Amino acid sequence: MDILSSHGWSAAATKARGTYELTERTRDGVFFSAQQMVKPLSSKVMQRWVTPSAGVRRFDPDEFIASHEAGMCPTLYLLSDKRSAGSASTLVLLLTVWVTEAAEDTGRRNGTGRLQVPLVMPLDEVANTVRWHALPDVYSHFGSKGIVISSVFQSFRQAKRIWGEDEAHDMMTNATLIVGGGIKDEAFLKEVSALVGEHEARRVSQSSNSDSWSTQASVSHQEKTILSVAELRAMDAHLMLVVPQKHPPVIVTAEPYWRRTFRPEIEAVRAGLMSVIGNMIGKQLAQVFAEPLGAAVAAEMRQISVDSATVERARRRAREEKQRWLAAELGEPVRTRYMNVYDFVDDVILDLYGFHTAQDRRWCAKWWDHPAAVRRLTMMWVSWEKHRMDGPATGEEEWTRVVGDYHMRWLVGPFGPFQSCRDRHTPNPSLPSEQVRLVDEFTDGDGFEQWDATATMAHGGVIGGE
Repeated sequence: MDILSSHGWSAAATKARGTYELTERTRDGVFFSAQQMVKPLSSKVMQRWVTPSAGVRRFDPDEFIASHEAGMCPTLYLLSDKRSAGSASTLVLLLTVWVTEAAEDTGRRNGTGRLQVPLVMPLDEVANTVRWHALPDVYSHFGSKGIVISSVFQSFRQAKRIWGEDEAHDMMTNATLIVGGGIKDEAFLKEVSALVGEHEARRVSQSSNSDSWSTQASVSHQEKTILSVAELRAMDAHLMLVVPQKHPPVIVTAEPYWRRTFRPEIEAVRAGLMSVIGNMIGKQLAQVFAEPLGAAVAAEMRQISVDSATVERARRRAREEKQRWLAAELGEPVRTRYMNVYDFVDDVILDLYGFHTAQDRRWCAKWWDHPAAVRRLTMMWVSWEKHRMDGPATGEEEWTRVVGDYHMRWLVGPFGPFQSCRDRHTPNPSLPSEQVRLVDEFTDGDGFEQWDATATMAHGGVIGGE
């Protein structure tokens, strides 16, 4: 209390004096809590971290945020092992809160209440390392201040156990929810499934008359869960469900860091590292590091040195190969407008027929995963190029009327390859086919056996067209 008073903290000294004047049992409880709070400081390692020392740089959160605002992109790594006896989780918590308070103060001084450059705070294993009591509350307003907190939990049950059920739901409500694969918490997955919502599922029933070879189709609609609990549980480890606050949910593919390309940055760091090693340790030690790095760096440099001429040659070879293929298909030399069927679909099909999909018609964004669709669209592309060359003025109109309209009715219709696709892609199952029954009496004059068409028709179902 005397120390507090002598340093101008008279209010804190008065409060401490009041604590000493509490009843013995109440005072013991306060002292026990204080003892638990300073327990990490019993470690000599922790004492060295928090005790000012000559020649050791002092961490200043205000300076850290100022450097961040200046675009210098400083990074603070806070590591804690919750399992160890001398855990530094309390120190990690204090530093985390200290930095956020400095960020809030900087935002207020800016006059806007927010940082000019957003501060990103990824808190991995937050339930074990940063048990910040106020974390659910700051989620509701830190985003508007330019402070972006990303909390990673092993499970949602873990968050509820630390902060309580209502507070955990507050965090989920005020954040963009990202759910990875491998989660087995059924209660949480039910909540996520409800957040994703439902969609109108279309069911096509087909019937046929064997006497008249006619077919009939009826269409019904019903509400169906977009992502069931089973589908969420079985989601691939490289996929993530993202549920934003103001946008529809979406499934994205996670890109592992080791698959990313940072060649220029890596090369710059390597050059700087080798320079430091050479200056500080000498040529001999620099050579030790350079030898294992040499082959890898040379390979990287070969990748970096791919110039525009090399890329252009590769593109030209691809185009020439495509021209040769089309010339063989059409029987004459050609120069196509589109390099492949994918460009043709994006530029022609989607422009002409993008508005034709309705409740009774279905298109799949992953059309290229349907072999029947790829085959038909490729034929349409070749035909389009032929019509364009035969009649530059009217060829495209004739193709649209004769070829495009005809094929698109089948592609997006109830008998097309996309009928099983809803809001997401669903591969079509293969058509059933049993072993063909060979009939002895159907043998041609050359001794080749003829197959009985009725065997496949009877067991394989009816394949509908227009």
